Amino acid sequence: MNWNLSSYQRSLNICSILTSKSEIKKIVYIFVLLSTVSTTVLAHPPHFRPCRFHEEVDEQELRDTENSGSWNEGTNTQTIISVASASVALAALFISLWNAWATRCHNRLSVRPNLSIIKHILPNSPQLRIIVRNNGLGPAIITGLHIFIDDSKQTFTRATHWQDIVAKLRIFGGTINGYAMHDTESLRPGDELLLLEIIDCTKTYNTQDIHTEIARLKIAIDYSSMYGDTFIEKLRK
Repeated sequence: MNWNLSSYQRSLNICSILTSKSEIKKIVYIFVLLSTVSTTVLAHPPHFRPCRFHEEVDEQELRDTENSGSWNEGTNTQTIISVASASVALAALFISLWNAWATRCHNRLSVRPNLSIIKHILPNSPQLRIIVRNNGLGPAIITGLHIFIDDSKQTFTRATHWQDIVAKLRIFGGTINGYAMHDTESLRPGDELLLLEIIDCTKTYNTQDIHTEIARLKIAIDYSSMYGDTFIEKLRK
């Protein structure tokens, strides 16, 4: 069930260039810097005084006094324009930051896998089937498979180890078909894998006995998404 992930991985990398953690940090730093500048301007608006070239002339003193009102009005107008510009810039940065965060979340959800371990128990052949299915939107990359009987971890490195596991479960007879999942193996969306199957055409099994023995069996699969998000799926009782 190996699957070539290189092309899919490259496309995801291109989509996530502008939404990487480093880019988001840069936006946050700029956002904080402009917020500080805006706060400073509001707290300490600049004040200007007109130039005085002839302090000794009384008429110039009078004109300065008359024009002070117009200078204050101009200063207030400049302050308002500066604050408005800073507010617009801060709003634009906030929207950009929000869009980057939303895009990153969407990209992660769009490739999120969802494994399910399903068991089928029947009185007739096949008496037992355990299937792993990927119901998610993205490929599931297997990172580990763990099998326990009565909370005791079993040695499981190849498919033939299923013979020993089934014997410990006291399910005798029939043909055992098993599969050993390996690290870095992947399941595409909608794919399913037959993990264990017991076929016995010679007799009818008591399903209650099989349910009792399978209740002692615990299967846990560790897997991850293309973005490295990790998950674990367990066999339900």
